Amino acid sequence: MKNKQTSLIIALIAIITMSLTVCQNESDQPPSSKTFTVTFDADNGTESTTQTITEGGKVTEPSTPINNGYGFGGWYIDGEGEAWDFDTNTVSSDITLKAKWNLNKYTVTFNAGNGTENITKTVNHGDKVTEPENPTKANDIAGLYHGILPDYIFTGWQKPDGTEWNFSTTFVTSDITLTAKWTAPSPVNISLQNGQNVIVKAISYVKTNPGTFTFLLDTDIELVPQTIDVSNIKLTLIGLETERKINL
Repeated sequence: MKNKQTSLIIALIAIITMSLTVCQNESDQPPSSKTFTVTFDADNGTESTTQTITEGGKVTEPSTPINNGYGFGGWYIDGEGEAWDFDTNTVSSDITLKAKWNLNKYTVTFNAGNGTENITKTVNHGDKVTEPENPTKANDIAGLYHGILPDYIFTGWQKPDGTEWNFSTTFVTSDITLTAKWTAPSPVNISLQNGQNVIVKAISYVKTNPGTFTFLLDTDIELVPQTIDVSNIKLTLIGLETERKINL
C-alpha cells in the first residue's frame, strides 16, 4: 500500500515538473520573426508603395495621397469594410490597403447685384451648373427715355476675372461666385436743350420730338409720379413725394 502511494506521489511530481518545464520553455521562445507585406494602393494613378511588417506589428500610416477633385476618405483593406486603424490594428498576413475617395462638392453662388439675395447651387466636381432664370434690375439712372422706363439689360454671368461663364462647356472645379453682367440703359441726351434744369430741358426736347417718353428724376427731386398726355405727346415723370405741376 505504501509503495502504491509513493509511486503515485512520484508520478504527480514528475507531471508537475514536466509542465513547469514546458511553460518555462515556451516563455523563453524568441518573438516571431515572420514578416508580411502591406501594400498601399492610392488609386490615383501613382505607383503603389509597400511596408514590410513583422507579424503582430503595426503599420506606419503613409502621407495623405492626393486625387484631383476628390477628398481622401481613409485606407481600407481592398477598398472595402471599415477604415484601417493605424493605432490599434496589427498585421497577421499580407494585405493591400486601398485609398477611398469622396467626390468633392462645390458651391456656385450667383450674385445678381440687384438687391436680391444670392442664389447658391451645390455641384459635384466636374459637373456643369444649371443656369438660373435671368435676373432683372430696375433702372436707377436719371434721365429722359423713349417709351416706358427701360430696365438694365442682363447680358450673362461672369467669373471673378470678368470673363463669361459658359453653361454649356464650363465645368465646376471649385467654389465660385458668378456675378450678373448688366448693360445700363441710355437716356436721351438733353444737354443741348434750352432750360435751367433737367425738367425744363426734358420738356423742351419732348415738345420738338412728339412721342411717348418717360423721365426718371434724381431721388433728391420730389415729385409724385404723373403722366401728361397732350397733343400727341405723352410724358410720364417718375419722382418722389411732393407733387409738382408740369405744363407742356
